[in-house]
Amino acid sequence: SGDTLFDSGGDIILDADGHVEFDGCAAGFIQVEPSWGDAGVIGGGGTSTDIDFRTSNKQHLTLAGNHVDGQELQMIFPTVSGNFLLFLLQDGTGDRTVHADAWRAYSNDESTNSAVIWAGGTAPTLTTTADKADIVSIYWDADNDKAYGVISQDF
Repeated sequence: SGDTLFDSGGDIILDADGHVEFDGCAAGFIQVEPSWGDAGVIGGGGTSTDIDFRTSNKQHLTLAGNHVDGQELQMIFPTVSGNFLLFLLQDGTGDRTVHADAWRAYSNDESTNSAVIWAGGTAPTLTTTADKADIVSIYWDADNDKAYGVISQDF
């Protein structure tokens, strides 16, 4: 192993060879809650919504309307590959949907815009029961600017 760059007494160790070790402790990420219909980074009309994974790899979005054709769920990813989670909660009304073409992945510099690639080849249909949630898990391949998604439903 290489030289230790940081050692907190055994709980967190950063190694010069690129190894990060968490012993006897948990690693967590703050959960960010983007606002429905806020597309201030990428832009877009109507209910286009930015999910900026550059701020955290855990995002919690309450669906307060429908993403229809031409409006996007715009996921912006960092410069590194990784695993990202989007918690989608139906509001108290329910019946909220995301159009199959609305799932979009953007590179860190916001230049690359591509469709999310779904397991099975088809974008998911969300659970539409009021106050129910789905969790979208995405693997972001930063080398190729591709997002691969799967969904866990009906929580």
